[in-house]
Amino acid sequence: MIVKIRPGNYGDARSISALNQLVQDKHSDAVPWLFKPRFLDDEAIKTILDRKDTTLLVACVDDKVVGYAYGQIKEIPETSLTNSYTAMHVHHISVFPEFQDLGIGRSLMRGIREIANKHQMDRLTVNYWIFNDQAKRFFRSFGMQPYLELAWEELTN
Repeated sequence: MIVKIRPGNYGDARSISALNQLVQDKHSDAVPWLFKPRFLDDEAIKTILDRKDTTLLVACVDDKVVGYAYGQIKEIPETSLTNSYTAMHVHHISVFPEFQDLGIGRSLMRGIREIANKHQMDRLTVNYWIFNDQAKRFFRSFGMQPYLELAWEELTN
């Protein structure tokens, strides 16, 4: 099987939407008070593709989109307590289930990393939800280390 990683384009929007729905469903099932049971539609994906600070890569097998990764350049300013830095932040990565565990996600991440290096980013960042053990294992296997945990409490008013 030959996997080709390339920049996404408008013609990929429908496939990216389907891939995004897989991830969004997992999130809305786990945290329904926060995540809506919907997905990025074609227009939202086109908006992402048009942004100058974003990278959207697709993985293709036999010219069929089977995965995507969406990253965004972030420039974090210095404050009185923290240093400034630049990062390529990975917002989304998704691979159709029948193509998982074949190295496609790793290929997408390598592509994102290459673009981050080309732009001379200081860091590659990602956030994933506590319930998403698959994402945690994937990103940790890629060498990414956690550095912040967020917590919440539901208030009854």
